[in-house]
Amino acid sequence: MKYKLGIDLGTSYFKAGLFGSGGELAGLGRVEVRKQVGDGTRCELDVDDFWHLLQQAIGQAKSQAGAATGEIVSMGYSSQANTFLLLDKHDEPLTPLIVWMDRRAKDIYPEVRDLWRRKGFLHTSGLGTECSEHLCINKLLWFQAEEPQVWQRTSKILTICDYLVYSLTKRQAVDTGTSSLLGILDINALAWNTDALCALNIGPDKLSAPSLPGTPAGVVSQETPAAQLGLPTGIPVYLGSLDHYMAAVGAGLGRTGQATISLGTVVACVNQAPDLAPQKDICITPAVKGRGYHQLAWDQNGGAVLEWYNRTFCPDMTPSDLDEAAAIVPADCAGLCARPNANKYEGLKGFENINEHHTHGHFARAIMLSVAQTITKLLDSLCRGRPRPRKIIATGGAAKSAIWLKICSDTTNADVSAADCHEPACKGAASICPQARRGKTPGHSLSL
Repeated sequence: MKYKLGIDLGTSYFKAGLFGSGGELAGLGRVEVRKQVGDGTRCELDVDDFWHLLQQAIGQAKSQAGAATGEIVSMGYSSQANTFLLLDKHDEPLTPLIVWMDRRAKDIYPEVRDLWRRKGFLHTSGLGTECSEHLCINKLLWFQAEEPQVWQRTSKILTICDYLVYSLTKRQAVDTGTSSLLGILDINALAWNTDALCALNIGPDKLSAPSLPGTPAGVVSQETPAAQLGLPTGIPVYLGSLDHYMAAVGAGLGRTGQATISLGTVVACVNQAPDLAPQKDICITPAVKGRGYHQLAWDQNGGAVLEWYNRTFCPDMTPSDLDEAAAIVPADCAGLCARPNANKYEGLKGFENINEHHTHGHFARAIMLSVAQTITKLLDSLCRGRPRPRKIIATGGAAKSAIWLKICSDTTNADVSAADCHEPACKGAASICPQARRGKTPGHSLSL
């Protein structure tokens, strides 16, 4: 057998999927990422833990598939964005992986705010969202101000996915999907914005070269990490993209659906557009191999709200119990309404029109309806006056809920169905890789 490996570098879990010649999932590894949070403002992942977690995930996938190391013929990845580390001139880590949620830079630096205010920033970067303290570049300014001795020793700034690529291939390459969310990529030129780098005091030589998702990055040539991960040397590594984009690809965006929605902790909607047309509230980036553009819109009013309700008010009920309870209450929830992000309010103040007859099923359905209404708004933002998509594919944990999918279908007036693969980000990461013969150049593909 020959397998393509898709790695998903998620925030909460690292996953590894081995896919056969027909795209079927043969083996899956899934390992929780336990991060160090320190005083509550830090969020870090030790470099040794990074490799150990990947080793576990790939090992589980190989074991489940009954696959030998030599049967893996190519690999790609799906990744979180804005998680990074610093290396010195000897390629030794100066920092752990600093996860995007890290809040050591409690305020947004003026240089970052000024970048967002620049004329033409939206059309250069494709970022229609506001700047945040979570941005990698904001924390790079923190290092310059607070740990100058570390900054002076920094030779390379690598995000989590280009650290993986560099460690395996010794080539500095990063995809334009994850790097477009840093705020310093010119998506028209597919190159770093030199004016922005100058304003932020970041040397372009410290960054990896950006290329389109699906571009061959090199071959696995470093024996030590390859042996640790259980990978053969000589196999090609392909640049992936942001996890939401790779999940959309794996779910069949453009093939079996016109848009995807991620019903995870947050909600995210992705579609594909033929032209580059940046707009407010939307992130846009070139799609795999430059075949059009992916557009992304998201909101925090997602699955986390129902998880909060479950944990806080009915901890003895399982998610399946809540699904069953929600399925038998009226479609209008007997007047009960959930405000967006109801979990941000004290107690039940995020709900309106509560009465003594409302059950946990009413509250659960009201939350599901609120999320579906948020999804509708996100889809309208993506479409900008064009008709909403008629066929939508759902990913994420809540995509397993039949009642939630029905509510989304009714609210969006579209056919909303679950993806045919329960790990679409891994599938998307693997699907961008042609299966290459070992020892050949990354561009040499093998049809199976």
